[in-house]
Amino acid sequence: MDKYVAGLMFNSDRTKVALIRKTRPDWQKGFLNGIGGKIDGEEHSFDAMTREFEEETGYKTYWYDWWPLVTLKDINNQWVVEFYCSAKDILSELKTMTDEKIEIIDVANIDNEKVLSNIPWLIKMCFDNRLIHGEIKCKS
Repeated sequence: MDKYVAGLMFNSDRTKVALIRKTRPDWQKGFLNGIGGKIDGEEHSFDAMTREFEEETGYKTYWYDWWPLVTLKDINNQWVVEFYCSAKDILSELKTMTDEKIEIIDVANIDNEKVLSNIPWLIKMCFDNRLIHGEIKCKS
């Protein structure tokens, strides 16, 4: 099973979010997604989240900067993606470190952006203080 993490980094008043303009895989090319990547071997997902965020943005975060939002699992056990949220006033410090560009997006305009279809509802879930952590099973 392939395991991934993706993070949504907001400013502290949650009016802006940092996303990444994907160049791969092909089905994500040109779309904005959460910042993240593949979990290495037995790496813990919190460790993968902080490593991937630093690799892609140049900014070091720590496990306690992130809170688990939702886990998406393929019903055929081919993949799992653990989504995280964070809110820190560091968005202006983020840099594009790979061929995939970091973009700061106004949350109020997210529906006008070219984002993966789950990003708008994941952002809304980050604002729901009743949600602790959820798991959603998906068809491939």
